[in-house]
Amino acid sequence: IRGDNLLTAQVILKIGQNLAWDYLSVVYTDNVEYRSMTDSFLERALELKTCIGYAMPLPAIASLTDAQQVLERLSQQVGAKAVVLFVDPDQIHILMQASESLGLMGRFVWVVATDWKQDGKQIAGFEQQAAGALIVKIRSEILTNFRAYVKRLTYKNRGGIPDDWFNDIYETLHKCNILSMKRLSPNPFSRICTLDEVITDDMISQEPSVLYVMMSVYSVAFGLNNIPECQHSAYDLSTCLQLQPQRYDKIYNGIFMVNFQVPELESNDSFRFSFDANGNGEAGYIIENYRINPDISQNSYMTYKIGEYTMQGLNLSQKLYAASNLYNQKIPSSSCALETTCTCQLSNNRKWLYSAAQLLDPLNVTVGGIYRDPLTGETVIVEAVPGTGDRFGEGWAIIFSILASIGAVVSLAIFLYLLIRYPVRGGPSILGFILSFGIFLLYIMVFLFIAHADTRICGLRRFALGFAYSIVYSALMVKLVDIWRVRTKMDAKYSKLGTPVGLFMITVFFILVQVMINAEWLILKEPGSIRIFYKNEYWPQCTPDDFYDEGLVLSLVYIMIIILVSLLFGLATYKTIENHQESRWILGIIVISVICWVIWCTASILGAIKMRDAAVIVGLLVNATAMLLLMPVRKLYLLYKFNRNEEEEEEKQSITATSHKGDDYSSVYGRQYDNNPKLHDMGSTLGSSYVNRPH
Repeated sequence: IRGDNLLTAQVILKIGQNLAWDYLSVVYTDNVEYRSMTDSFLERALELKTCIGYAMPLPAIASLTDAQQVLERLSQQVGAKAVVLFVDPDQIHILMQASESLGLMGRFVWVVATDWKQDGKQIAGFEQQAAGALIVKIRSEILTNFRAYVKRLTYKNRGGIPDDWFNDIYETLHKCNILSMKRLSPNPFSRICTLDEVITDDMISQEPSVLYVMMSVYSVAFGLNNIPECQHSAYDLSTCLQLQPQRYDKIYNGIFMVNFQVPELESNDSFRFSFDANGNGEAGYIIENYRINPDISQNSYMTYKIGEYTMQGLNLSQKLYAASNLYNQKIPSSSCALETTCTCQLSNNRKWLYSAAQLLDPLNVTVGGIYRDPLTGETVIVEAVPGTGDRFGEGWAIIFSILASIGAVVSLAIFLYLLIRYPVRGGPSILGFILSFGIFLLYIMVFLFIAHADTRICGLRRFALGFAYSIVYSALMVKLVDIWRVRTKMDAKYSKLGTPVGLFMITVFFILVQVMINAEWLILKEPGSIRIFYKNEYWPQCTPDDFYDEGLVLSLVYIMIIILVSLLFGLATYKTIENHQESRWILGIIVISVICWVIWCTASILGAIKMRDAAVIVGLLVNATAMLLLMPVRKLYLLYKFNRNEEEEEEKQSITATSHKGDDYSSVYGRQYDNNPKLHDMGSTLGSSYVNRPH
């Protein structure tokens, strides 16, 4: 293990605090080095109020049975999933093997504080067992300049390396013997060197220790060159030091003052190296995550940097964490059970007691606080407490708000324009105006579901969603029923319930049924909101939080029945050609609605909490836009064609009147009096009770 024991312990415990871990286990190799590390860790854990449930020794020469016994004991610790490994690097393999043999995959999150070999040989064959591990190691970088320097070395270009050293390096890299060596080679190989060999990339294995050796040599050289008494001495450094009293203290102080950039030229990966007050090197630590490769086609595992610890503190990105499943990247909890007292280990067989955090006070949750989720028992660090309007600043909400605003403005404008300019007032025209108003309300409903839940928002959602949907679908259903009623009649009579007032009252009756359903729901179950922990946020939800979305969909069962009835009447009137085949356009709306409703209802019930409101919004936008385009916009287009035909007819009449000056009175106007207008709405005409319906 490299690095100061207490500093390494500090880094691991800070990682635990960042992940809201308060209950850990330790496995250590039973020798002096690792026992010392474990003792430092246990003492520091007490200071930071982190409980170490078990600190289990593993024999220096451990068998699979030894490892199994240790893991069986740790698996009995309820809540303690994080296991810190202070073990010999080669023992990681036997621990992973024991985990697999006991069927404990996913039971532990390994925190590795020993040397992790980059080639993965420590865990070969047991990658899934190690997946999710956090690796804490002294910061190191691959020095490209050093690699280039080594590659330039040849038998003739020795790069300033002493001959004896160079010959050993040359023979080791090229696996051959130099015949001209004056001494016996310590590396007997079966091949004789040609002395023309070239060093390639695959011969250079730059482990982290390479950088540490270079930093150590540089620090010593820097320290020796910065002893004030010898900087301007007439003697060489060795002689000067021999003449100095307390020369070892002077050498120590010179090295202690080093402060340099690694690598020498600053880059994104470089860092400053110095010693702290205790004489420990402050290179910093790298936190890596052993995880499945994001490139699924590779079907492999890799180490991935997710944070670092420097003099400025810990910087850890939990969002980068993964284990063996890319679809679940949540870091497992490791916490003492609620309302229990956990026994914690100290060095020399001492113990102390730890009580888990109490349940949170819902009125005093603050950002950055650590709380216990009452539903799962997991410890949570609260990163945000969303307010009612906080979602309006998110990208998806901005897009939906813009679309809803455009739709609301367009639908309202068309509604007012047709209300003023549409020439037909008889028959079912009133249903078109009801539909246009309902479409406007659907677009407005989008904003209620973008806003975060509170008591008022929840009440409005529960009442207004069904109300808005009942307006549009009741109007469409009554239209289809009316088309079905007159489909075989040459003359459609609009009287009694067939008058605009009658059709309006029938539509209102269907709407009132949904109003009564919503009102009864609000009376029996008052609207309210609570907050739950969700993705490190204290998330607001309407009550009951475990059945609200299902209840919202169930409150719309009556609307679903109306849609089904409309679908049946739409199919029954599909071949009807009245009013420009309007029944077919309505049937198109109903078909789109059926598909859309199946999708948004399923997503709002089964989807993740964060996407449920978005599913309702998408349903509102799709349904409203389909109705807007296929009904009011289409009606506007027909009105435009009608007006244009009228203008062309008037021009023809004017030309005819001019060319027949002096003819009788009737020919002046070009046509006899015609009581049938060009624009029909469900066969109705202005001021008439009977309409001649074309086939």
